[in-house]
Amino acid sequence: MADKESKVRRSPLHERHEALGARFEEWKWGRKDTQLVPMDYGDTYGEHAAVRERAGVFDLSHQGQIMLHGLGTGKALNAILTNDIDQLNSVGKSQYSLLCDRDGGVIDEILVNRFTKSGFELFGTAANWLDAAIVIDDYTPGLVELAVLDGSQVLLEVHGPESAQMLGRLGIPVGHPHMDFEIATLEPWEGAWACRTDRLGEESYLVVMLPEPGLKLWDALLASGASACGLDAYDLLRLEQGLPKHGSELGPDVNPVEARMGWAVGWSKEAFHGKESLESIRTAGPARRLWGLEALDDGVPLSGAAVFEGDRQVGVTTSAGYSPTVDKGIALALLDSGLEPGARLEAAGPEGRIPVRVVKPPFTP
Repeated sequence: MADKESKVRRSPLHERHEALGARFEEWKWGRKDTQLVPMDYGDTYGEHAAVRERAGVFDLSHQGQIMLHGLGTGKALNAILTNDIDQLNSVGKSQYSLLCDRDGGVIDEILVNRFTKSGFELFGTAANWLDAAIVIDDYTPGLVELAVLDGSQVLLEVHGPESAQMLGRLGIPVGHPHMDFEIATLEPWEGAWACRTDRLGEESYLVVMLPEPGLKLWDALLASGASACGLDAYDLLRLEQGLPKHGSELGPDVNPVEARMGWAVGWSKEAFHGKESLESIRTAGPARRLWGLEALDDGVPLSGAAVFEGDRQVGVTTSAGYSPTVDKGIALALLDSGLEPGARLEAAGPEGRIPVRVVKPPFTP
């Protein structure tokens, strides 16, 4: 992975986003580059409502994309990533996993997709995928070939109660089990594949394809009634589901045990990066845990703000915002381990402390 000059990257759909009036932010991509990503199209709450009521489509092409192929690839990944790759016991299976450092901190979130017995495609976060790729490359045997798919694919994720109906009418495979994927056979989508993710509380599909059909699918979905949705709406929907994300609830200083991500860890595996440290934390019990907070008045907690029990600080919020679904302020927070659901605390807000109650996510019914 040779050194190179930095650049500002754009999605293959960038002109589509511009035409819709998108507001962009420049996100870190890899170690040197940045990427312009659409944060909203002028109405984050309207985009949120589209997902909850109909269908919304998100451009996730900023994610890092890595191909791995060769004898022993599955075994090598299983010795590196937290989840149990052996559970992907057939082609067409996907799995959420984590890459941890030796102390149990999270380097990146990884979506693992199995295409053949020895062929996998991995998606990582924009900021950290290259760090993950370097670690994986360093710890895989010489027979495993790693390739970076640099901007050669479009990733569209379609969420909402009408998502399957819209995609199915266009000829994209739908209706398969959660975390399975199927490959499209109808024109013009041949070779595209759709993984059922159901990630944000609604039925959803991640569709991966080459740029030209990706543009066609974007246009066809919007013509079918889906709404273009930005990453601010995605983050609000994620918050309502109580899903941790890297950079907020996961990171070098927040491990999967603290973040209640034990379901993404194959504890019975012989080894994976960070296993010894995570087992020690799990056995002793973490000093803090991730919980939800819901406001008890009209206030909205701030993100990255202190949480108090009386005059004593007992934690910090990691993500926060107003939830249209439950019509109140909500937050995720890392709290001292002795606190449990039902505890009444105070969280910092824009105009002072806000009374909150500890709850177990998700916040939505």
